Amino acid sequence: TWRVGAIRALQPLAQRVHRPAGFVLADHWPRAVADFEARLMDGRATVRLSEEGFRILRAVQPAAAEAAQRSARPDPSRAGWVETELPIEAEPYAARQLLRLGTEVEVLA
Repeated sequence: TWRVGAIRALQPLAQRVHRPAGFVLADHWPRAVADFEARLMDGRATVRLSEEGFRILRAVQPAAAEAAQRSARPDPSRAGWVETELPIEAEPYAARQLLRLGTEVEVLA
């Protein structure tokens, strides 16, 4: 899988490429994205997330939301919030990743 926007130049070849038998892009894509995000986000942040924070996370980073859901436990100090481990990218990008959640996240570690 290659991001089309990253292609700088190309040269058509004479030979044709054939899609593997049984390949369905709609089935492949979610697995490919989850695999990519799992490899990309190898750091962890301990956070508190509100219900709305989880909704936003599911919309912008579904694989991260699934991983966070697995370790989520209710936060007794804030109704409707959970404490969880959130997969993050390298530190230079983690702040931007977390800022997407606005006031619906509290970073603990």
